Amino acid sequence: MFEKLSKYVPAHHLTVMDAVLAGVFLGLAIPSVTPNFVLGSTFAVDLVDSIKKIPIKSF
Repeated sequence: MFEKLSKYVPAHHLTVMDAVLAGVFLGLAIPSVTPNFVLGSTFAVDLVDSIKKIPIKSF
């Protein structure tokens, strides 16, 4: 999922705060049986981990 996102947004433009906000937004936007906040927070953590694994490139 993050690989698709990184094609449009350079990885170094994403901060931890952006990841948290994106996670919260998706958590609110995605209807689910699980609590939305938990879903969003889990996504944010996954996104931050993905960002840490991506080497920072200069564009």
